[in-house]
Amino acid sequence: MLFSKRIIMLRQKKSLRQEEVAEQLKCSVEEVDSWESGYSLPNDEKIKELSTLYHVSISRLNDSKKEQIMYNDEKSLSLIWIFKKYTIISYILLFLIPVLFSILVMAHGHESNNNILNYIIYFLVVLGCISSLLLHLYQVMKLLDASRSGLYKIYHTNQLKLYSYIFLILFILVIICIPIIIYA
Repeated sequence: MLFSKRIIMLRQKKSLRQEEVAEQLKCSVEEVDSWESGYSLPNDEKIKELSTLYHVSISRLNDSKKEQIMYNDEKSLSLIWIFKKYTIISYILLFLIPVLFSILVMAHGHESNNNILNYIIYFLVVLGCISSLLLHLYQVMKLLDASRSGLYKIYHTNQLKLYSYIFLILFILVIICIPIIIYA
């Protein structure tokens, strides 16, 4: 059983509230809530105090703690996979939209009577690029939220920053190059 589920069950068996547990362990209610939510795990000293409070063995709590760590790692890997998938989709959109734009501009030519069409196409391309940027930012925000909750390891944060910088640079280049293509 996961550590978070086990300590909830043990607390409820004793008919205790989180505030009472926090008071007995001399820690904050937020800390107890964090353990029960699975966002963080108590240190060894708190594990001993929990085992005394709930009358369970330390080894049983430590086994649950190991299960919780494995579960959080799996959840972290799942978040990483989702982020990479959406990053790939947003990169594809970022490259595909200008290519389609270039094909449309070449198909309609640069005559003066097509200026309105070129502006409409440019607007649609910018809209598509912005939507791919928003998709990327949405994933970044989800991962940063997971990072705050302890599910996303800190060493992945640098990778996240790198992806974001690359995406932002490509986004700016695409937005700058499209008018150049229109008026070339």
